[in-house]
Amino acid sequence: MNSNSNFRKYLLSVLLVLLQIASYAQNERKLTDYAHEAQIAVIKDEIVVSMDGKSPQTFKLTKKLNALVFANEEDKTKFLYLLQLSDNHIIDLCQQYQVSKKDLANKLLQRSVELKGLKLINASLVNTSTASDSTLETLQVNTHEELSSSITNNQTETIKSNTIPIAIGALLVGLMLGILLAKWFKNLNLIKKDKPISQTENSTAPEKINKQEKLELTEAKQALSNLQNEHDLLTKNYEKLYDLYEDRINFDKHYFTSVNEKLITPFWNAAAQKNEDKLIEACLKSMAHYTALTRLRLEIDQSFDKSNIDEILSKQSSQQFKVINAQTNLDSIPDNILTIIAALKKNKIDGLGQTNFQGYTMNNLNS
Repeated sequence: MNSNSNFRKYLLSVLLVLLQIASYAQNERKLTDYAHEAQIAVIKDEIVVSMDGKSPQTFKLTKKLNALVFANEEDKTKFLYLLQLSDNHIIDLCQQYQVSKKDLANKLLQRSVELKGLKLINASLVNTSTASDSTLETLQVNTHEELSSSITNNQTETIKSNTIPIAIGALLVGLMLGILLAKWFKNLNLIKKDKPISQTENSTAPEKINKQEKLELTEAKQALSNLQNEHDLLTKNYEKLYDLYEDRINFDKHYFTSVNEKLITPFWNAAAQKNEDKLIEACLKSMAHYTALTRLRLEIDQSFDKSNIDEILSKQSSQQFKVINAQTNLDSIPDNILTIIAALKKNKIDGLGQTNFQGYTMNNLNS
């Protein structure tokens, strides 16, 4: 029983190594003189592209005849441009996948779905032990799509020459399995010769084996259940993080577009017009909003910070502020706010609109 268990462990180890090699070869596509590294993956209804480890860019997808395709035709051109493929790379990929240039983007999308991710790298970076990966990709595509005899002689020779290392590897694995099988049968025969099984032991042996197999099966099912639970938990956590990422991207795009319109543009217009009053007004407003965003990112923001963010996003705020105008008794006003009021009056600025400073709004100061 112990010998059988050891053999099974050896066999599983060999199979796992082969599966890892196959998976590694499938997910990578080597391109000659390709000066980049492109990671392509499909997440939900988007295709995500990361070039050279930089921030990823996404393109929307839609289903057409039960297959994912680019939602917008122009995105296919943007997608190929983002991959920074040369004309030779495009021709090579079209020949390998047997598609036209206009269908190449959707073909790369399809391969990313089939392989659960696709990686484009420079073929010159591959060492001799993995140099057949590109050929494996070619063979897989040709088999899957039943290519005709239109493959050129040069392509055929490349396939033959690169298949030799694979055949050698398969031969070595077969030899190793044969040795393991021989040792296993030898040990089994020695056990039978050295320790004859009595009639009583022979009758109870199947029962012991069945119990052991049931125990192993129970343990395997429990391990599988644990892995499934971990997988489900990781999936939920990933979806939450991805939703947070999308929310952050949407917020930043909306917020900073409004900042450019409401703060940055007025500042530079005032500078160009040599209007010092407007320049100082834009500076003070910018400081208040920069403070609010910084506190938000540090998660120490207060209600008046949120009100300033709502102002930039053109949202109504229910926050009530202390209003300061020309008739306000300044004795109860904090010194830091008094300094801002003094600067406004000195430059004859009437106020700062809805922008608040620590809960105070200032308007009609010179009335």
